[in-house]
Amino acid sequence: MKREILTTKDFKKDILTVPNIITLGRILGTIYLIFYLVTRRLTPLSIGGITSPWHLPLLAALIVLTDTLDGFIARKFNCSSELGGTLDAVADKIFNWGLALTLFLTGLFPIKSILLLAPTLIRDLFVASITIIDKIEDGKFKQKRKKGIKSAFLEGDAMCPTILGKLKMWPMSIAIISGLRYTFVLSQNMLFIVMAILADLLSVADMFVVSKNYLTRKKGRTK
Repeated sequence: MKREILTTKDFKKDILTVPNIITLGRILGTIYLIFYLVTRRLTPLSIGGITSPWHLPLLAALIVLTDTLDGFIARKFNCSSELGGTLDAVADKIFNWGLALTLFLTGLFPIKSILLLAPTLIRDLFVASITIIDKIEDGKFKQKRKKGIKSAFLEGDAMCPTILGKLKMWPMSIAIISGLRYTFVLSQNMLFIVMAILADLLSVADMFVVSKNYLTRKKGRTK
């Protein structure tokens, strides 16, 4: 059995890419935001000696915009990778749900606001579960055709992310950013309500699309 060796060239080509570095920056930026909220709550952030209630939401908005930047660079310069796709999905979840959970635990995110985003949370759990199941089933299917040396999970190819799944990230992010500037109290932040409902609608529609894609792939493997 020939062991695959990751060379320095492969490392730079497949792992140490600009999109992956930007995505890692997004994760680190989100961790900083979470630490700030835990220690200082919604106290206005000071940048360059200037303190403003806009600094915190603008920092969050900048972090979200890097999601578009890394995707654009990956497509433009043909440096997309499976690792990059995984990191991107992880970064999205850490930003949205990491911040939401932090805000909830610190008492800044009322339970009613969390419940308003329930369909989006259900969608994320559903898609994560069905993607893992599909990846394992695909790996088992491939192992039947050849003697596999990897686990079924590693051997399988996962479903491609849907456009709806990517789009729902934006209204949810905007909802969270608006709460950082104004408040997460529903009666005082109409923008949060509108964006949360939009994210929910996209999430529900995406669950149907993902289910259809999964059944199509499952049917294709049985032929």
